[in-house]
Amino acid sequence: MKTQTFIGAISGLLVAGLGVARGDVANFVGGGLLISNTIAITGKKDPENVQPSPAPTVNPQPVTRVYIDGANTLGSINLLKFDIDFNAFADHIANGEDNVIFNYYYAVLESPNRKQNGFIKYLENNGYNVVQSLKKQLPEGNHKNKGDDVQIATDIAIDANENDHIVLVSGDGDFTYSLEKVKAKGCHVTVISTSECLSKQLKSVADKFIDLAEIKPDIQRYTKPRQSSPQPQLV
Repeated sequence: MKTQTFIGAISGLLVAGLGVARGDVANFVGGGLLISNTIAITGKKDPENVQPSPAPTVNPQPVTRVYIDGANTLGSINLLKFDIDFNAFADHIANGEDNVIFNYYYAVLESPNRKQNGFIKYLENNGYNVVQSLKKQLPEGNHKNKGDDVQIATDIAIDANENDHIVLVSGDGDFTYSLEKVKAKGCHVTVISTSECLSKQLKSVADKFIDLAEIKPDIQRYTKPRQSSPQPQLV
């Protein structure tokens, strides 16, 4: 009985004088007093254990994000009757900046042929991220792209951060809503297409429009003309 009274008195002093928060269980073992749980004492914190406040979140550095609608762009350059040098195109758009990401959306057949694989490799070697979608063959023999517009619109909305520069290479009006959303985030929007293929709604939401016809000399891929066989001379 005296032992229990002694332990109770000690526990009471600890609780009252030192502010014990928990773990006040005591056991008497072999004639000594054993505190079995850790005692947390309230009061002033040790300066060495005070954690510093987290640093304020800093907005990431603005990025130029280029989204190329491959099918739409192909239609535009066919109209202008030229091929794009995608290395020159990247240099033209980047204009000396390093923080530029190029995304090319390309619809391929279920079994890509050698020409398609070669084009994809060419783009990747020039720093493009190639996003593939399925080109579905219709019963009459034609092909229809499946899902590429949805991929582009979704990626634009997800990727964009405040003050980014969004460059859309397409004249398709289906992207109007997506561009409106990123502009509301504080992004600058540029649209590149041809005047003939450009949607009025898309042009109205863009901060800047670049006509492919105007930059054609800077981005055109030139091929060396084939050397014709020498004509036999008549004697």
